[in-house]
Amino acid sequence: MNKVSVIEYVGPLAITTEDGEKLFQLLEKALSQGIAIDLDFEGVTTLTSVFLNAAIGHLYSGLSEEVVQSKLTFTGLAEEDRELVALVTERAKEFYADPAVRQALEEAEAEENA
Repeated sequence: MNKVSVIEYVGPLAITTEDGEKLFQLLEKALSQGIAIDLDFEGVTTLTSVFLNAAIGHLYSGLSEEVVQSKLTFTGLAEEDRELVALVTERAKEFYADPAVRQALEEAEAEENA
């Protein structure tokens, strides 16, 4: 299993969509090739759902739940951050599995940004 240090990619603040997308590119490439990744959050002081949606949630758009669950592990997470990862993961699975849910969430987001 290959260890990927989040702090080495984005620093101690894992908060932006852009940083999440950088990590997503690496994860998606590795997981699609069957490479197992241990994503290490040691030293990350701030973690947001925005970052996690881009880095982790987006994986479910092109990879199966089985691949993501079997090839991606997490270390160095505080309990509240582990809960946030679980929440983002569940929402992403719903979002990418059901077009009606995806449309409703996109509409709600568009209203918030209007």
